[in-house]
Amino acid sequence: MKIYFIAICGKGVGNLAVLLKKMGHDVRGSEYSQNTFYPPIADLIKDNEIPVDFGFDPEKVTPEYDLIVTGGAALIHDPNNPQLQKAKDLGLKIITFATGIGRIVAKEES
Repeated sequence: MKIYFIAICGKGVGNLAVLLKKMGHDVRGSEYSQNTFYPPIADLIKDNEIPVDFGFDPEKVTPEYDLIVTGGAALIHDPNNPQLQKAKDLGLKIITFATGIGRIVAKEES
């Protein structure tokens, strides 16, 4: 599955991105700026070779993504986050970080 994380550098969000990559998914994400991409999560994301786009450029969200995951900070800097709006316009499947965790953890064998 091809997954794009909007606001990937949150403690939980970054770890979910790494977990999904280790499960074999193609993972990429965005972060508001290089100033908001800091250790320890930034190091974890880099170490796991997850590409990160800086700025919420809507052109980075394309129909090729199977899933868009929004971190809690996705709407902090812009309540009308352009990447989230583009994902909606394209009709992509969008879930929150919390929903993503729930889907992985809430299984008989997790």
